[in-house]
Amino acid sequence: MLVIGFKDGSHVDWHVNESSPSESCYGDIRDGNVNSVWADGHELDYICANFQNVPFRHDQRVVTWRGEMARFIVENL
Repeated sequence: MLVIGFKDGSHVDWHVNESSPSESCYGDIRDGNVNSVWADGHELDYICANFQNVPFRHDQRVVTWRGEMARFIVENL
């Protein structure tokens, strides 16, 4: 699962093979309201395979990104 956290405390879940989260929460993403992203399982594998410049630790089962990196990931899913 991938969880997108917003500045107001709300969140959206995303799974591989679903449409981009930007389709359902475009305003929040466009306005820079993404605060954090955490991923595990297939979604973490997806990020690791498709985002070569995103830092992560290979020995962690759950990874969290914040700020600009979180926004970059969400904007490019």
